[in-house]
Amino acid sequence: MTTSHICPREAGAGISQSATRMVAALPVAVHARPRVPAACLGGGGWRGVFAGRFGRRRQPQGPEATLRAAELCSVLRAVIEVLDADGEAHWREWMAKGLGKVEAGDLRGGARHVLGAYGGMGSFNDLVIGQRMEEGVFTWAEGYQTQNDRLDGLRADAYDLAQALEELPIE
Repeated sequence: MTTSHICPREAGAGISQSATRMVAALPVAVHARPRVPAACLGGGGWRGVFAGRFGRRRQPQGPEATLRAAELCSVLRAVIEVLDADGEAHWREWMAKGLGKVEAGDLRGGARHVLGAYGGMGSFNDLVIGQRMEEGVFTWAEGYQTQNDRLDGLRADAYDLAQALEELPIE
């Protein structure tokens, strides 16, 4: 059986020897692809190939994108504040990651990350804050209805803004 390697470099010079052996063990039809010039593999391995070939993801530009991104950042900061006040760590970190991406200029990546929190069982849509267990007894925190109403409004705003940002055309 004839085999070929995906990586044009020798084993150990860009990918591990074990990865090279695994690829070499596959039939040609499974992994035969156009060879990537060794110059493309400089330093970054396959990550360098993709970054060099495709470059950074293109982002929406212009005043509308800037406005939507600023609005989304503002709403996400408010969501994070509400979640911090309740001690909700998981969704706080999720929203903080989305905020960080948008602030770093990855508008589509940040919007997609935020949208990934919605839909399905156990999603951000299902979160109810203000619930406590004290000495084995379920209780509600003071003002839980107001906080949940605020969170619901922010949750809807974040979804709408992220959806609008993701749908903006790339100029």
